[in-house]
Amino acid sequence: MFKKTAFKIVNNGTPEQLRAFLTKNPDKVNEIGGGDSTTPLARAAFKGCTDMVQILLEFNAELNCVNNRTCTALILASYFGYHDCVKLLLDAGADTTILDAAGQTAEQNAKNDSIKQLFIHHRKAKGELVSTADTTQNNDKFCKDGDYLVSITERTEKTKLSLTTVYNFKAQTVTYLQGTKESAPSVVPFNKAASQSELGNVAAFLKENNGDLCGYKPLLIK
Repeated sequence: MFKKTAFKIVNNGTPEQLRAFLTKNPDKVNEIGGGDSTTPLARAAFKGCTDMVQILLEFNAELNCVNNRTCTALILASYFGYHDCVKLLLDAGADTTILDAAGQTAEQNAKNDSIKQLFIHHRKAKGELVSTADTTQNNDKFCKDGDYLVSITERTEKTKLSLTTVYNFKAQTVTYLQGTKESAPSVVPFNKAASQSELGNVAAFLKENNGDLCGYKPLLIK
């Protein structure tokens, strides 16, 4: 007889079966299954099983476990377009800054505009924005590349290399380009940016140059 697990119930069972199992075995809520180290919560999010996600959250499932592809439940739900699952996970406090194997956040993986709006509302509710206070960067290094794009290129004389940083206020991302713009970029969300003061100063520069901050209001990065 095969051992019953929360993962197997999520895969082939019903919400009622899952609740009954966890009521008797609450310590099994995070038991990993499958071949890629996936938790029951991540599997439920992958399948878009909103009822099961809700039940797992009620039994304190770990929100931010990553599988072998560094995907969390939130990333999976966002990527596959399960609006209600994404909302449940965001409301439960899932980490929005975790990056998948491609360096993308759950928000950057969003399948459609309705899910993107969930992340925007979530950020506004938490106030996850950046401060313009205590800025030291020299603004004349910045270049306004568009309504909401600002770039800065810093060159080193010894190596003749350059690092171009592009601040995208529409996507709320910072892209680091080593050497030329054809180089493989490194993209991070605003709240993963290395320098709070620099990002705040870029926001001030864009505002001073009649740029669009896309609703971004500088507050401290957490």
